[in-house]
Amino acid sequence: MTKGSETQKKLIEAATQLFYEKGIHWVSFQQVASKVGITQAALYRHFADKDDLIRACALFSAESGRGIIDRYVNEEESAEKQLKAYIKGNFVWLMEKPKESVMVAALYYFAFNSWAIQELLVAINNQSVERINVRLKQGIESDRWPIKDPTKISRLIHDALLGEMLKTAHAPGEFPVEERVERLWLLVEAFIK
Repeated sequence: MTKGSETQKKLIEAATQLFYEKGIHWVSFQQVASKVGITQAALYRHFADKDDLIRACALFSAESGRGIIDRYVNEEESAEKQLKAYIKGNFVWLMEKPKESVMVAALYYFAFNSWAIQELLVAINNQSVERINVRLKQGIESDRWPIKDPTKISRLIHDALLGEMLKTAHAPGEFPVEERVERLWLLVEAFIK
């Protein structure tokens, strides 16, 4: 890892922490630079503006989340078990790494004013929908689910999962992860049956 990429990683981690603690609007480039021990001018060598930094933090967070989620999905299991594990992995990510999962959720707010952030949000959403779609297609191929339009159902499941994750972020202690998965699974079953 080069010194520039090490500094960039430290900046992303520092910004993600500050964004989580204070709120993105209230964090300045100076605060991020100071937390890492560099000047604000040096920070601009790594990120063009705050939107660029937000994108980098969200991308880092999404990649981290995929790693956690993938730990739960066993490709050798049935499509149903994989889909349920994917859902559980999302909740586990949120509970284990709340500042990262909230960073990705923040894209929904900031995408209104930034084409670059909107583009990243669309890419992350599409990837999530596709990961669900793969499991649904496996279920269709094994005659498990009589789904006519798996992409549409994948989007519905993604949106329901996102809504539950936002509620979990605001009230993490309301239900244990397993109960959240079971509650959401009831809705998923209604979509896929």
